Amino acid sequence: MRKIFLPILLLLGVKALAKPAIITGYVFSSYAKPLSELLLEDAGLPQKMVFNRQFLRKVKGNNPHIRDFQNIQSYERIYLELPYGTKIARAKKPRPAITTGFVTPAQTKSLRSILKNDARLPEKLLKDPKFLELTKQMNPKIQDFAKISASEKVYLEIPYGTKLAKGTTFMEAPNITEMEYRPE
Repeated sequence: MRKIFLPILLLLGVKALAKPAIITGYVFSSYAKPLSELLLEDAGLPQKMVFNRQFLRKVKGNNPHIRDFQNIQSYERIYLELPYGTKIARAKKPRPAITTGFVTPAQTKSLRSILKNDARLPEKLLKDPKFLELTKQMNPKIQDFAKISASEKVYLEIPYGTKLAKGTTFMEAPNITEMEYRPE
């Protein structure tokens, strides 16, 4: 009888060892946010797990490099250990609020003319004083907005999803370093 049970027990033991107890990985913050929001939205973890004190203690213990869990900084890496078989929802990708880019006029023009004729921005945006002020702040190298010289880049931040007319010369530059824009 022992001879029969021993191989069965060994077989069951090996099968149990084949599945790991945990899975590990990282989640990155796309912008500053609390840990709970990061785990729910970016990692797609179940709400019950995210608000479990024991789980949160373990996450905090595994990430001593993070000082403030209520304000996880952009591109901060969080190490996670999850029980094997945890159902992870498809992570929601945050939609950007703005699209960054630039327009390069072919000839000397005013800012308004560039925004209307070259970038072909909607009239609603052209009439927004906050948008015009922000555009001026983003372009500290431009001395005279009534006469912007040809081939000078005019940097813009437009609301994400803004419909631009055909023929626009607006070039997206999602990476701010690519834009060479340096606020003072």
